[in-house]
Amino acid sequence: MSAICRSEQDADHHTELADLVAAMNEAANRVTPPNGYRSNGLRTTSSHRAPMSDRKMSLQERGSRMARQPTIETKRVSITDIDDCVQLNQYKLKKEIGKGSYGVVKLAYNEDSEQYYAMKVVSKKKLMRQCGFLRRLPTQGSNSQQDPFVKAVLPLERVYKEIAILKKLDHHNVVKLVEVLDDPDEDGLHMGRESFILIQ
Repeated sequence: MSAICRSEQDADHHTELADLVAAMNEAANRVTPPNGYRSNGLRTTSSHRAPMSDRKMSLQERGSRMARQPTIETKRVSITDIDDCVQLNQYKLKKEIGKGSYGVVKLAYNEDSEQYYAMKVVSKKKLMRQCGFLRRLPTQGSNSQQDPFVKAVLPLERVYKEIAILKKLDHHNVVKLVEVLDDPDEDGLHMGRESFILIQ
């Protein structure tokens, strides 16, 4: 019998809680409560849509209404050492937030747009060295079956292929490539990606 009373109490508590949440939603946002009835007792139809500013757009609407900004490609990079960070053009590189085999990801602050970005910094020399391309190539008479030209192109080509793919991708689950800083005279290749939320 106590189980029956407890289930009735839980049901009453659940109903009371649902009514309270519905009243708060209706008062704060003028949203139809979960039961579909407004306070005047009239049932609203499911075809009612919130105004455009109050709802999220569907994937079809998002694709047709928001044009993706093109990726900026910068061929000249000005590098300045400041007290607590390194300045790359308009970006201030702050702390390291990730690390990979060929480079690091740093928190970057864009002084022009006043936004934070994740910047992937790839060392071209380190990439080539770790893949074995800064060593002497085998001589023509050796038993090497690989074409040295094809082998030498692979490491940097993979990075440039990644850039080409990221430039074309436009999906809400994939970070957007905002800018590529690739100075031929410098070792670093910098890829600034869409802003993100940093949880500490």
